[in-house]
Amino acid sequence: PRPRTAERLLALAGQGHATARAVVASHAADVGRLAAAVAAVLDPGLIVLGGGTGADPQLLPGVRAELARLSWPTEVVSSVVGDTGTVAGASRLAVAHGIQTVTGAVRAKH
Repeated sequence: PRPRTAERLLALAGQGHATARAVVASHAADVGRLAAAVAAVLDPGLIVLGGGTGADPQLLPGVRAELARLSWPTEVVSSVVGDTGTVAGASRLAVAHGIQTVTGAVRAKH
């Protein structure tokens, strides 16, 4: 039977289930093509795969291979912060912007 969640699919792939491994490999290639499009437009130098599915280490080799096939060298890593990475990153950006706004406003008055 088809797994009901991505987590279950990844678990089956990790256990060596052939169909699950093929689906994960196909998804990794899709993500690799998306990464190549991002690299072509933004040239980020580093792409971090995050979230419950993206950070799974099973995807990394396929993403890297597809990106290398389609684009120039770009480092791809799996996030280690888990599902909270987006919130943590947005919070840090908001704090940095707030500090810049406050300190910039203080400097402008002097």
